[in-house]
Amino acid sequence: MGKVKPLIVFLMVVSSWPEFLVAQGITVQADALIRNWEFEKAETLLQAERKRNPQDPKVYEMLGDLYGLQKEWDEALENYKALLEFDSKNANYHFKVGGVYGMMALENKLKALGILDDIKFHFARAAELDKKHLESRWALIELYLELPGIVGGSYAKAYAYAEELYRIAPVEGYLAKGYIEDYRDNLGKARESFTQAAAHMSRINNTYPRENIHYQFGKIASKYGINMEEGLRHLRHYESRYNPYSRIGLEWIYYHMAMIYKSLNEPENAMAYIQKSLRVVPGFEPAEAVRSMLESR
Repeated sequence: MGKVKPLIVFLMVVSSWPEFLVAQGITVQADALIRNWEFEKAETLLQAERKRNPQDPKVYEMLGDLYGLQKEWDEALENYKALLEFDSKNANYHFKVGGVYGMMALENKLKALGILDDIKFHFARAAELDKKHLESRWALIELYLELPGIVGGSYAKAYAYAEELYRIAPVEGYLAKGYIEDYRDNLGKARESFTQAAAHMSRINNTYPRENIHYQFGKIASKYGINMEEGLRHLRHYESRYNPYSRIGLEWIYYHMAMIYKSLNEPENAMAYIQKSLRVVPGFEPAEAVRSMLESR
C-alpha cells in the first residue's frame, strides 16, 4: 500500500474534527458521572456513543473501566479486547486485558487454569512494549508470587521484575523487593528493603504516576513502624484523592492509619480511625480485631 499524501491526511483529520469534539465531550461527561458514582447514567451515555461512533477507542476503554468497577468481567473484557483491534501494540490495553483475566481467575478457581496463559501473555506483553510500565511489572510480581510452583509460580521470576522496577525507579525496586520478602515472611529482609524505599517517601508527590505507592508507604509505616508521620501523610493523600477508580478501599486506608496511631500511643485517634474503617465495611475483620484490642485496654 502506497503512502497517503499529506493533503489527504489533513482533509481526513479536518473532516473528523466535529465528531471528535463531540466524543471528547461525551467521555468527559461520562468520567464525571463515574467519579460521582452514577454508573448507570455513565453506561447509558457511553453505550449510545459507542453505537454512534464505533471508531473511538476511548469510549471502549471507558466502558471497559466502568464494567470493571462493577465486576462485570465479561463485558469489561469485550470492550478491552476491542481496544487491541485498534492498537495491538498499546501496553496499557494489554495490561487492562490481563487485569480482567486475572480478576476472572481470582473469582473462579476452576476457570483460572484455562486463562493463566492469557494473564501471563498480556501482562508480559505490556511490560515488553513499554519499558517503563510500572503497573504491569507489579502485576507480574503478584502473579508469580500467588501461583503454585507447579503452574508457573516463581520467586526468581518475581525478583527479576523487581529488578526491572529498580532500573526504572529505585524506590519501586525497593518496594517490590520488600513486598516479595514480606510475602515470604522474611520480615528482616523486608524491613531492609522497605527502609531503603522509605528514604524516598518525602520526595514522592501528587504527580507520581502510580497512585498505589501512597498506600504502600502507609502500609509499611503501619506494619513496620517506618517513617510513621510520612506514612500518615501518604495515607491522607490517598484518602483525599479516593474515587471509584481507586484500587484500595478506604477501609484499608483507615485501618492502617489506626495502626500507626496505635504505634504512636494515641489510642483515641486509633479508635476513631478503626470506627471509620468499620463504617465503610461493617464487620471488616482486621478492624474488628484492633477494636477489640483497644477496648480491652
